[in-house]
Parts: sequence; C-alpha cells; structure tokens
Amino acid sequence: MLLPLALFLLFAIPQSVPSQDENELDLTKAPPPQSEPGAGRVWAGGIANSDAPKLPLEVTLLNVNAEHYRLGDTIAYEVRLKNSGKQSVTIPWSGDRSLRPDTPEEAKLRGYVDLRICLSVADRAGDRYLMAGQTVHGLSGLEYTFKTIAPGESVVIRAKGPLSLQPQEVTRVLPDSTSDVELFASVNLLPYRLTNSGNRIVVRLSRAP
Repeated sequence: MLLPLALFLLFAIPQSVPSQDENELDLTKAPPPQSEPGAGRVWAGGIANSDAPKLPLEVTLLNVNAEHYRLGDTIAYEVRLKNSGKQSVTIPWSGDRSLRPDTPEEAKLRGYVDLRICLSVADRAGDRYLMAGQTVHGLSGLEYTFKTIAPGESVVIRAKGPLSLQPQEVTRVLPDSTSDVELFASVNLLPYRLTNSGNRIVVRLSRAP
C-alpha cells in the first residue's frame, strides 16, 4: 500500500525542529564559585549613574524556589530579559567560567564580555544591596557564547547563589531576626547602566544562627 504523499514527505525529508530550550540558559547545574558577586551594595563594580546608556531589556524576576530563607542559604531564581527596543540586542550566553581571562587587560584583548544576573534587596532607607549573583560569559570569536535577542523576544536565565550580606548591612536589611524583604533582579552589562526588575518578590529572611 502506498503511503499518502504528506506522510511520505514527513519521513523522507529530515525535519528541523527548533529546541524548546534555545531561549533558556540554566546556570544552576554547577555550584557558583566563591568569587562570584555575592555581597555588598549593588552599585559596586557596575554603572549605576544616569549618564550611561539604558539597557534596552525589560527585566522581570519570575520566581524564587522558596518562601523563607536564612542568610547563607542557596537561593535559585529565574529572570526574564525581554527586548523592549527596536533593534536586536546581543548578550553573553555561556555559563562556562573558564572563558573568563585572568586579568582585565587580557579580557579586553580577547574581547571578553560578561553579564551579571543578580538578586538584590533594599533596606528601609532605600539603599540597595546585592545578595546573590552569577556571571554569564561571552568571548569574541566563539559564536555560541552569545545570544541575539530580537525586538519583542524574551530569554530566561536560571541562576542560584548563597544569600549573603556584609556584617554591617545585616541590621539595615533585617532590623528583626526575621523580616519580610522584597527581592528584585539586577542586570549589569557594560557599558549600560545597571538595570533592575520592575517587579519584586516578597520572602521571609532570617539572620544566620
């Protein structure tokens, strides 16, 4: 019996099926190193002033993996980056930490770029602090280490890291031993200014025992 033409073509011609995960980057498979951004004011090491160009990406903190944490706990979170501009944007897209050169001079020479995807918190005075973060890497000449986001397109990055604050910051963020805090995502990609998510997620946070 002859197969219908459409069914024949389905099996005879190799099918190209786009991966469902091509717009998702999972950084949670390997533990973040101690040198990843982890504690301190979110402005440290980034451009927070209004003179820097605005990052044309809309940042949304999609979720965190629990409702209650202690300082020192590892938190997992997902952040969505949506191109809200009119032109495509290319960002680093590799979790391979071996791509990072040893010195800033070597990084500049080799065309290394990184994007820091972080969780931040604000105290009652409005000062903001970095609590957890991971770095996404890109190296010139390695096309697979970059991702181009077309206008209107979104990507999702999964990250994790230990929740930490510097000792002098603990009482500012946690006036009581356990407090409700609002977490938000921060994205740092030079030469753009630091960009925070438009939304926040409330969790219970306790001081370390």
